[in-house]
Amino acid sequence: MRFTLHLFVAGLLCASALFASPATILQNRIEQLIHRYAPEYDEARPDDPPPFGLRATGYESFKSVALRKKSSQAYGDIVAHHTIWIHAYSYPDKDARDKALEKWFHCFGSVCDPLLLKNGIGFTKSPPLLAVANDTEIFVLVTRCETLGPEWDRNKRDFEERFGSAGQIRIEVEECSGKVSVTPKDQNHDKPHAR
Repeated sequence: MRFTLHLFVAGLLCASALFASPATILQNRIEQLIHRYAPEYDEARPDDPPPFGLRATGYESFKSVALRKKSSQAYGDIVAHHTIWIHAYSYPDKDARDKALEKWFHCFGSVCDPLLLKNGIGFTKSPPLLAVANDTEIFVLVTRCETLGPEWDRNKRDFEERFGSAGQIRIEVEECSGKVSVTPKDQNHDKPHAR
């Protein structure tokens, strides 16, 4: 009887994992990254809002978290803690995700300018950012210029390991230059994005 009960409970757990909601799946993936950084980072209040152009898209679920490094860095007279923001969006299907990307490109960066790309390269006013768009999800990682360095490179690697996929669209605002690269270089992304 005890063995049968264990099998029943195990079956329920597996079934619940198979039928988990997009919000639950998104939450679990973010929690895994938070757990990975727990020894070095504290969870902070997400005081920076997610990218403006993505906030108004028809997402099915959304999660945002800020992680603040426990140790600080000195920059001249200023002492700062490296902080990253992770924003995750889940969409009902790939078409909804594509519409969200299109809407984001119409209102990109800190000042909501259209993103103009030529051969997958453009410029914007935005803090350093890395985004990956999978079939039905968009994940965005953001930091501030003041704390760039090897830690940001590590954050980007960890982020892509956790959220990237083979068929992803990758969007990066490099360092504090404002240079944006989008890969793969899709002809649809190279057209002007008017508001």
